[in-house]
Amino acid sequence: MRAAIVDRVGQKTRDDWDRLFAATDSCVAPVLSLREARDHPYNGARNAFVTSGALERPAPAPRFSRSRPTLAAMPADHDCQAATVLARFGLPENRN
Repeated sequence: MRAAIVDRVGQKTRDDWDRLFAATDSCVAPVLSLREARDHPYNGARNAFVTSGALERPAPAPRFSRSRPTLAAMPADHDCQAATVLARFGLPENRN
């Protein structure tokens, strides 16, 4: 049975299967890269990606009718420095 399923699925591309199931009431979704997911019509219709500064990233989830999730703040430059990151974990910068 497994071989038959593998053979049948292999007869079409991912995009072919996506188009086939798009017109149905099936719970099927393609596996997409992050870039593909951003541009997929399903995610566009649901505002699933937001722009934050220079970045476009997934919107906060879950989103319910009365919830108002917010984006996390982008780290400041000093937050990305090795000493700052190590200090958060209680480690000295020059650990031997």
